[in-house]
Amino acid sequence: ARAAQSAATRAGMPVLMTECQVMEAHGYAAQHQARACSLALTRAEATYERATATDMPPWLDYFDEAYFAAKIAHCFRDLGRGEETEKYALLSLDMDPAYRRGKTFNISVLAMALASQGRIDEACAHGRTAVDMATGLTSSRVYRYIRDVFRTLAPYQAEPVVTEFMDHAEDRLPALRVRAERP
Repeated sequence: ARAAQSAATRAGMPVLMTECQVMEAHGYAAQHQARACSLALTRAEATYERATATDMPPWLDYFDEAYFAAKIAHCFRDLGRGEETEKYALLSLDMDPAYRRGKTFNISVLAMALASQGRIDEACAHGRTAVDMATGLTSSRVYRYIRDVFRTLAPYQAEPVVTEFMDHAEDRLPALRVRAERP
């Protein structure tokens, strides 16, 4: 990520730099280094504020505020910070509907954030939306995200709303084999 930042600096592309800084933040989050992640996110936000539409090459046009929010939500998810994850996951939902796979990820992250806060009714409702959006997608990563929602809901598996959600997921996405994987 740091080598990519050097290239982005040479290219003079603030949006590319922002993406590289978010990549660094995500690496720190995956290692549970909250302070380093926070510093990288602060740098990314400052860089993004300097970016303008004219700085945006066509191959980076996907990088908008919703995409940026999604990346931040993923960082907070990895750090186990449910409220911050929820905040940025909600912002990420304002994305181009053409990115169905990405939106499925973001809704799954929101469901995980809500489940981690004990808000299981809301988590299951968003999880159901993610499952419905995943129907017809062949992405193993989408299935992994939905399985992550299941894991986050595992402490509440005896609740009828969670059981209903998991049954719905199995009915819509048989490849998940939900019942066989239930804790």
